Amino acid sequence: MLERINSAIKTGIKKIKWYSYLIAERIKIEIAVIKLMGRSEKYESERRKLLTSIGERIYDLKNKQGINVYEDGAIRDLLKRLDQLEEEISRLRKEAEEISALEV
Repeated sequence: MLERINSAIKTGIKKIKWYSYLIAERIKIEIAVIKLMGRSEKYESERRKLLTSIGERIYDLKNKQGINVYEDGAIRDLLKRLDQLEEEISRLRKEAEEISALEV
């Protein structure tokens, strides 16, 4: 009888260790996803600021005759930075999805 109790305790301890390992690994994954999404939000905020800057620059140029807004150096630079940010945001979200889909 003592052997059965000892065996049951060992089995219970093994299960507890397995569950604690599983939970710890899942928490690590979720923390990584949260960090990636935080960086993504930071880039989204920067993206909104760039869009505002582009709009303000276009508004400043609206009364000037013969100026193509796409030929303006400031707007081209802002659009280039905007494209880079959108690629980075997309990459971070994809990476977060891949990490989140991992099963332990």
